[in-house]
Amino acid sequence: MADGPSNAHVSIANFAFAPTELVMDAGQSVTWSSDDGAPHGLAFRNEAQGPEPMLPGADFTRVFDGPGSFDYVCAAHAYLTARGTVRSSPPRESRLAVSSPAPPVAAGREHPQMADHWQP
Repeated sequence: MADGPSNAHVSIANFAFAPTELVMDAGQSVTWSSDDGAPHGLAFRNEAQGPEPMLPGADFTRVFDGPGSFDYVCAAHAYLTARGTVRSSPPRESRLAVSSPAPPVAAGREHPQMADHWQP
């Protein structure tokens, strides 16, 4: 990843979560947006605190630091359900500096004492 993990977005519209399934890496965040005309809320089944209510136009963001899964429902409409899966952070890319090799040294020039004896 170039500058860090990207983030996920879930829209609450037409009385549905979109998408209903998320897969992300640890350290990423999810932002839920209430894009519906009715108020909604988020209730996480692992009892983590969510916003209630989410009025139309409201957003809620949560960062997921560790691997696992999380199920959630709309606190106002229990039939709206969704699930997220958090994977362990992917290994960071190794970045090796590659430099060009030094130009070859002419015979006799590699040692200062031999510099006087070198002839092109």
